[in-house]
Amino acid sequence: YLKNSLVKADLLSLKINIDDIYDIVGLESLDYIYNYIDDLSVDFENLVVLIRKYCKEDIIFIGFEYHGDYEKEYINYLNRKFKHICDKYSVIFVDNSKYLKDDIIQKIDKNLFES
Repeated sequence: YLKNSLVKADLLSLKINIDDIYDIVGLESLDYIYNYIDDLSVDFENLVVLIRKYCKEDIIFIGFEYHGDYEKEYINYLNRKFKHICDKYSVIFVDNSKYLKDDIIQKIDKNLFES
């Protein structure tokens, strides 16, 4: 069923949850975090290869955003790694960290939750 859906899709968007990274930042060594991200990149490339096998149309991958300055360095590294993979397999990479700045998020929060 999934293969059939990928074959018939006109467009596929993909977003991956990375709460694991947010959980280990500050708890683990720098080497551990970067090795973890490198391992994630290998898994992501394997996923993209498998999806590309069946989906020949546009694939859009939505990049990762950071929630604070303490994780910015790691998320930017992760985005660079994933963008490189996306470029390699003709997947459109959307760097939403450019759009999710703190001031924009605060305006959204204010508009959504203000009574």
